[in-house]
Amino acid sequence: ALANAGGKDMPRQGEGVYVGEGLPPVPPKLARRIRSGEYVEIEELLPEVCTREDGEPEAKRRNTRRALDIFTWLQCFGVYVSVRGAQFPEMIPELMAYMSTIIRTNREYAGSEWMKYDMLFRKHAALRRETRWSVINPTIYARCFTAATRNPPRCEVCLAVTHDTRDCSQRDASEGDIECRLRSMEQTLQTLSPVPPRHTIQFSGEVCRKWNKGECNYPHCRHTHVCSACGGSHPAVRCLRRGRSGAVSRPTPWEPRQNQARP
Repeated sequence: ALANAGGKDMPRQGEGVYVGEGLPPVPPKLARRIRSGEYVEIEELLPEVCTREDGEPEAKRRNTRRALDIFTWLQCFGVYVSVRGAQFPEMIPELMAYMSTIIRTNREYAGSEWMKYDMLFRKHAALRRETRWSVINPTIYARCFTAATRNPPRCEVCLAVTHDTRDCSQRDASEGDIECRLRSMEQTLQTLSPVPPRHTIQFSGEVCRKWNKGECNYPHCRHTHVCSACGGSHPAVRCLRRGRSGAVSRPTPWEPRQNQARP
């Protein structure tokens, strides 16, 4: 059969099985084993392994393998789905559900127990000619994950792995999650910063008089920029309460002077 992609005739069965743009074709013998439901090592689907000749010795093939992680496994299993799903389209939903199971176990459990479950499940499926890959095998699952250590929780506020988000001491109920995360990120950056800032501002605690008059242009002012009349975030020259408190006697341009003689 011809593997067709984009309307172009791809290599025939004897020349390898085409699985995607930029990937080497799967060797014919390996493709036949996958289609017949036999067990194959997932590392055999690595691009550098697929480029080998079928007549190469097993020792040379093993030397081309690399450490297997979840991302490498997903790459190899995608090739497996492409080869087997091309002949058995009804298997694609089952294989995709199985892939979701492996991703979930990798996320929930520490270590490489998910690899052990994958190996045992695929060997069992090859022996029993199992086609329902979406169903978790309880015997294999219990054997692999009963005593497995779960991955620690990760707090979404402070990004710590020692507690959950609900138990975070930095989480304030009166603030939104965005404010909490920004505050946590600022504290983390200050802790990780290897070089102290050049200009360290020491606040005096006094209200800035020039700012209340609208005249302070100093970027690192030591005084507090709050209204001297009501304590708001606006200058005193714009405060509507300045007449009651008497903190500022000069009027604003848009307000007439008090007790001004009429013409």
